[in-house]
Amino acid sequence: MEQQISFGIKSLSSFFKKKSYSSVFVLVDENTKRYCHPLLKNVLPTHQLIIVRSGEANKTILTCEAIWSKMLKNKADRNSLLVNLGGGVITDMGGFCASVFMRGIDFLNVPTSLMAMADAAIGGKTAIDFLSYKNTLGGFKAPVLICIDTVFLTTLPTRELNSGAAEVFKHALLQGKRETSQFLLKTFLSFSEQERQTLIKKSVRYKLKVVMLDPFESNLRKQLNLGHTIGHAIESFFLLQKKTILHGEAVALGLVAEAFLAYRFFKLPFESFLRIVFWYDLNFVKPNLKALDFNVLMKIMQKDKKNTKAQIKLVLLEREGHVLLDSQITKSQLLEGMAFLQAF
Repeated sequence: MEQQISFGIKSLSSFFKKKSYSSVFVLVDENTKRYCHPLLKNVLPTHQLIIVRSGEANKTILTCEAIWSKMLKNKADRNSLLVNLGGGVITDMGGFCASVFMRGIDFLNVPTSLMAMADAAIGGKTAIDFLSYKNTLGGFKAPVLICIDTVFLTTLPTRELNSGAAEVFKHALLQGKRETSQFLLKTFLSFSEQERQTLIKKSVRYKLKVVMLDPFESNLRKQLNLGHTIGHAIESFFLLQKKTILHGEAVALGLVAEAFLAYRFFKLPFESFLRIVFWYDLNFVKPNLKALDFNVLMKIMQKDKKNTKAQIKLVLLEREGHVLLDSQITKSQLLEGMAFLQAF
């Protein structure tokens, strides 16, 4: 699954000189319509906006139906293009809509959040949530182009920016101790614009390399799920409770909990475990987790698409730069991990 990536929205001009479409649609939410579309519209050909409501709660089949209806009403055909301008919700859902519309049309991702730049927009995974379970419906289809421009980060609230930094840190953990160390010097928000750009580009290129080697997640790509099994469960739990937690905030908690399990029951050195906890405390204020219901979390994790026969499998660090794939965890071990997460 070849993935094309460019840096800077001006690169889109050359893309559209080489490729033409019968019609172009741009998927936005109310935020990216207001703050991001004005930065992009002049480098796009004539296009029509499709506006959806922001937030994970709207990443559903009902929203997809509204998107498809708007496309059909405006005479979209198999030679149309869908440009996904937004964060992870928009790129996940837009990719899903494009991949099944008339058996698949081209789509182009322009991620506007750090989370989408570092993770969601890259890799060719498309998905929507179903019955409050994260990314239950979806498939693999690569965008014709991923265009990354850090100018969009200036439109983000600091909480959104910090949330995305969790994925950048995850990629650093997967690469090694040297890459991780720079994140322990100061908060991500304290890095200069140039330092952030360098970190983001390294993160993007690392994920792209992994995806190119294992596009359909049969082996190597599974490492990118570090922190996500528990993180997704926490995110889904908050959704069920009608409470707000950002994806990266949940993944950051997942990284801490899974690091504890890796140290407690596997081979992760205590020093590396402490470094991950230190990184979390440096960048985040822990939400109130007293209401977490272990039985509900277990049910959510058992439905995780990475499992087999409801046996929970995690990606765990063995050391910074090396992971253990498909690590089976018992219910009692998970319970200890959740107890630590509530108390640390």
